[in-house]
Amino acid sequence: MDLVNHKPSLPAFTRGMLLTPIEYFELYADKVGALTIEINALEIWVEEPKTKTKTFMDKAKHTAADIRNLRFFTKNRRTQ
Repeated sequence: MDLVNHKPSLPAFTRGMLLTPIEYFELYADKVGALTIEINALEIWVEEPKTKTKTFMDKAKHTAADIRNLRFFTKNRRTQ
């Protein structure tokens, strides 16, 4: 989520990135059948709920606005 403008983040997924959680769905689904996907500044991961281990999906892809916001938060975090 874009905390500056209160707009949702719009992650982009390739076909391979979508196939990874399908491949690991039975192993990585929680009790209600949902997957946890972590998207950070650099990478996208699918998380195994019991052990909290993660499987790499791909590098994160960002829009120009996302990159500006990441730079803003990084700069402000360093100055606090």
